Amino acid sequence: MPEHIRPIVDPKGERYYNHFFVNEDTGYAKIYLDTWEKAVIDEEFDRKDFVCWIRNPSRGWGLCLQRLENGIVKRFYPDFLIIRNVTGVGYVIDILEPHRSDLTDNLSKAKALAHYVQKQPSAPIGRLQLIREGKDNITGKKRMKRLDLAKSAVRARVMQLQTTQELDNLFLDDSMVD
Repeated sequence: MPEHIRPIVDPKGERYYNHFFVNEDTGYAKIYLDTWEKAVIDEEFDRKDFVCWIRNPSRGWGLCLQRLENGIVKRFYPDFLIIRNVTGVGYVIDILEPHRSDLTDNLSKAKALAHYVQKQPSAPIGRLQLIREGKDNITGKKRMKRLDLAKSAVRARVMQLQTTQELDNLFLDDSMVD
């Protein structure tokens, strides 16, 4: 991490007082989120163990994972880092990647998250989620579907997948998503 990090100020953004990097003078960071990124963050704010969050920058000092797509190693910057204080555990960091299902890099990002958690067994990682906008299979209501790769059963299934269609099917399996 660099010695000095400037708070985010996006003229189109909304004020967030619970971002990890707020402006010392104003007490907030001004960040633009699209509608469903905002829905993901709003769900996080409602958690009792939520402390703060970071909009992971896609350039510079941000958390960068490696993913393999069509035999080429590419960079991957998950969108959000969530800091929570879990009773009996302490502080944990969640890595969340809201991602549209129509993009071709879904499978490579899911596998990158799975590889990351396997390489970081002692890190204080809580949830490691690929998130899609979806519908509840029973009620039909819109909700965020979360594939948590920190769970060994989910991770094992993802590591066996060969196609994006197989990943899509995993998101339809309510036993695999939160």
